[in-house]
Amino acid sequence: MVRRGLPGIDRPRIEALEAASRRTRTRHLPAMLLPGSINRYGKDLEWYRQTLGDLYRGVIEAGNGDIVVDSSKFPSYAFLLQQTGQIDLQVIHLVRDPRAVAFSWRRDKVDPDAPGGERMKKLPSAVTGLYWSVWNRAIERITAVHGIPRLLVRYEDFVANPRSTMEEIATWTGIADRQMPFVSENQVKLGPNHAVSGNAIRFDQGDIRISPDDGWSREMSRRARIAAWASSWPTRRRYGYA
Repeated sequence: MVRRGLPGIDRPRIEALEAASRRTRTRHLPAMLLPGSINRYGKDLEWYRQTLGDLYRGVIEAGNGDIVVDSSKFPSYAFLLQQTGQIDLQVIHLVRDPRAVAFSWRRDKVDPDAPGGERMKKLPSAVTGLYWSVWNRAIERITAVHGIPRLLVRYEDFVANPRSTMEEIATWTGIADRQMPFVSENQVKLGPNHAVSGNAIRFDQGDIRISPDDGWSREMSRRARIAAWASSWPTRRRYGYA
């Protein structure tokens, strides 16, 4: 196996990276959206942005490719990637009905990224609705202010027409000539992938049928629905969830 990309990182460097990452968490979003945010996160984080650029370049080299699909969800991360100066960043802004998102965050699930079979954190529906609004509006603001191309995709439209939606995304990103794993409109054939974090379903392989996950519409309590619906207004209306 040929190793390319970043060299090993010692403990002090890891601790420095963790400290820098904490400065880009959700609670710092308001500061990032204010005028002068680039200067505020300027010279002292230059090495961090350089490291991010080196990391993505290393992934490209190791994979013999020209595109990295990053499934990160933090708006603040897009803010940092845009500042590396080494990445041609495009954002696929995926949204879903806030009630479905709140229902998912109330489920009892194993965290595939945590050791020892730990359970994923649960959030109250009202809190999830607020987070949903803040994150989505922050994505809009960051991409608009910094001129980052953004394509809005609704989960409900994707699961209704998976292949057509992916063809639209491929055309928008300039890779319409690439082969996709679809064997029919709503079925794909998947092999191993290299996703390092996310839902446990990312480990599934073989023939996978894409279908709506609408359990929330039958199983979610009326009280939880109202809480998520109320706390996500009026942002949800911007995306057609009226």
